Parts: sequence; C-alpha cells; structure tokens
Amino acid sequence: MTTWRVLLRGENFPLDTQQGAPLMGFYATRWVAAPDEQGAFAAAVEQLREAPELSGIPKGCGANIVSEDIAELPHGQVPPERRGLTTFRMATSSA
Repeated sequence: MTTWRVLLRGENFPLDTQQGAPLMGFYATRWVAAPDEQGAFAAAVEQLREAPELSGIPKGCGANIVSEDIAELPHGQVPPERRGLTTFRMATSSA
C-alpha cells in the first residue's frame, strides 16, 4: 500500500453553535495508506470525521470537504502523527 499526504479544505461548517455565528472553513493535512488517490481521499475524510473539532456537525447542514492536494510519499517517508486543523471564517456575500 502507498502512503499519501492529503490536504483537505472544509467549507461552510457550523463550528460554533451560537445563533448567528459565522460559518467556518478549515484546512487539514492527513497522512493515510491507500492503493490510489481516490482511496487516499476517502481515508483522509474518514479520519477527519473523527476529529473532536468536527463532532456534532449535523448531516445535511451544507458543509463539504474537498481535496486541495494529494501527493504520494516516497517509500518509508511517514511523518509523525498530526491530527489538528486550521480554521478560517467563511466570506459572506454582500448581495
């Protein structure tokens, strides 16, 4: 199996449950073992769904996760385990 570095971007996540709180986005990098890029993306998203910061996000809320970059790592190159994510406030429309 191949090791992949997957950079994910999340959009429109209701991370703050207070009424009127802005929707948030995030970036997260995950390292996963998978046979191909498609499998790497699926494994990274599954791993990300277990993040404590994303617990309690209701299904069907309009949030989504996309891949920014998926790179195959050289054999034997696996970084230390990291699980965090970096959040940002989603831009609001002026229309």
